[in-house]
Parts: sequence; structure tokens; C-alpha cells
Amino acid sequence: KVDSGTRLDSCPTALEIVAIDKEPLPYVLQHAGDLLPEPRLIPYDRYYEPKFVDLEVEHIWRKQWQIACRVEDIPNVGDRVNYDIVDDSYIVVRSGPNAFKAFYNTCRHRGRKLCDHPGKKAEEFRCMFHGWTWNIDGTMKDMTCGWDFPGVRDEVTHLPECKVGVWGGFVFINPDPDAEP
Repeated sequence: KVDSGTRLDSCPTALEIVAIDKEPLPYVLQHAGDLLPEPRLIPYDRYYEPKFVDLEVEHIWRKQWQIACRVEDIPNVGDRVNYDIVDDSYIVVRSGPNAFKAFYNTCRHRGRKLCDHPGKKAEEFRCMFHGWTWNIDGTMKDMTCGWDFPGVRDEVTHLPECKVGVWGGFVFINPDPDAEP
């Protein structure tokens, strides 16, 4: 603990604290590493070529856990935020007092965004194109003009979900259905 009257240069360093700890430092943390690596030039095309963006989307943004919001951003059941990354959009909603869900922010019928902005205490997601409506748990609530879409209701009864995890007050999503928790 450092109080306001303590000079920081008189405090022990992290390495000094670890040195007197009873538990040995893991090998990987025992060495500082190469603090002055040789400079490497990164080819300019890495910054503007679409093929590199596509690779990042495929291997990073659609495969990794990402912080979508904080728990306090959606404090009440029905509160939601949008999380947009690259060309993908997700709805993160508090679906219960201690439950969170994330859905692709896309109507199952016309692909229009369901939610364009954050919302408070919503009970549903409604597409502005035809008015198709889903509950905040992702189940279908209403399919207007359902007679015009015979057999479709069974195919679109639930909004596609992303994996969700909460840790340290952060709400994470992962679009990869095979992702580890």
C-alpha cells in the first residue's frame, strides 16, 4: 500500500517483491526478454489490402472472445446494447436478473438490423420492415402476415445466438459456436 506521503522511488519493484515471495516465479516470467528487439518493417499492404482484413475477420473477430460491454451498461432486464465489429452486428441483452444473451442483430426475413441503438427495459426486438418480433430470449413472438409465409415460422422461431460469458463485470461474446468457454 502506498499512501500519499510515500515516494514511489522508495517502493520495492515488482521483481523485488517476487524475489521474497515463498512461491517460485514461473519460468516464463523469470526472464525479462529482449527489451530492445531489432526493428522489423511491416509491409504497407498489411494496412490496406482487403485480403488481410478478411483474414482478421475470419481468424480473429469471428473466433475470439470479445468484450461487448460492462454488466452495468445493461443493468435491468430488457436493457440492451449493440456491439458492432467489422461488418457484423450483435445485440447484447440482459435476459434475466443474472442472465445475458447475445444475438446476431439481423432480422431472419430481410436481414435488416433489428436494433439500431441501445435500449432500456425492452420486451422485444421488432424488425421495422415487416414487423416480425422476437422476445428478449430470442424466441419468436409475432410474425405479422404469417399467412404469407407458410412453413417459415418453424425455420425462424429463434434468433441465432452467440456464446456469452461474464467475468469481472465484463460481458464477453464469441460468435464461434465451437469456442471454448
